[in-house]
Amino acid sequence: MRTVLDTIEVAASVATLPTGERARIQLGRSGPRGRGDHVDLPIFQRDPRQVAGVPSRLRRQIDRFSALAYVAVSELLDELPAGQRPPRERIGVFLANTRAGWSYGEPQLGLLVDGGPTPMHAYQATAWFPAAAQGEVTIGLDLRGSAKTAAGRISGFGEALWLGRDALERDAVDLAVVGAVESLANGFVLRDWASAEPLPSTGPAEGAVVFALRRTGSGRARLRDLRFGGTDDTDPGSGDWVPTLSAAARLHEALSGGSAGVTVSLGGGYAVTVDHPESDHPATDHTTTDHTEARRQP
Repeated sequence: MRTVLDTIEVAASVATLPTGERARIQLGRSGPRGRGDHVDLPIFQRDPRQVAGVPSRLRRQIDRFSALAYVAVSELLDELPAGQRPPRERIGVFLANTRAGWSYGEPQLGLLVDGGPTPMHAYQATAWFPAAAQGEVTIGLDLRGSAKTAAGRISGFGEALWLGRDALERDAVDLAVVGAVESLANGFVLRDWASAEPLPSTGPAEGAVVFALRRTGSGRARLRDLRFGGTDDTDPGSGDWVPTLSAAARLHEALSGGSAGVTVSLGGGYAVTVDHPESDHPATDHTTTDHTEARRQP
């Protein structure tokens, strides 16, 4: 039986973003024409697959964006106080991404073109496609609740958030892990922008921002509350590299701040309002993490 939830508790929030960091992407034969031989992107200088937190058995099997999702969700679950993590069957994962993992897919497809199927690695079948980040997280961390991938350049994160809310309303999960993850660290992806069109100038081109959401009234301390209702017709991501990731980052920042009643536009008509928890359930100050590096050195 569905219980409509106008407000949802935010138990924890983690952002893994390359704040102020840039790396150079060489544009080979698959890159866009008219952009020169390289592009500097706001991405991590170090490949996220090589950071601590990614199991060594996975490093050769996943794309950069899947590695970022895996690390961020791992940290998110670790942020929950002891006794507040539901059984794995009751944890759902709802992630948004826009272009999937071409830092793995494009080189492998190049091998296919040059040498046929033999040199191409079998992991190509699972490492790069749009649902890969959500799949790697749920399988790698053994999370067995409802799981879905949302895709959309502007509305994807809002859709993922609404999917998590829907799962909580249906009592399909007790904890909904919701977020946006992306990596544009590949010249092939930049073909999305015609040579006559200026490249985006704001927001990160790579990263992961995730939230742990649960039904209100749990009686446990939480970071903030999200209040649903109404729409926002603005387009907040017109100049962003990844509007969905930027929207998730803005929500993380609002949750981390001290102000209440802040409305955050998520794009595609979606918007939520950040409220303080009820006074009898004070928020703790350890349930939000903001990382400007992908991970500590191994």
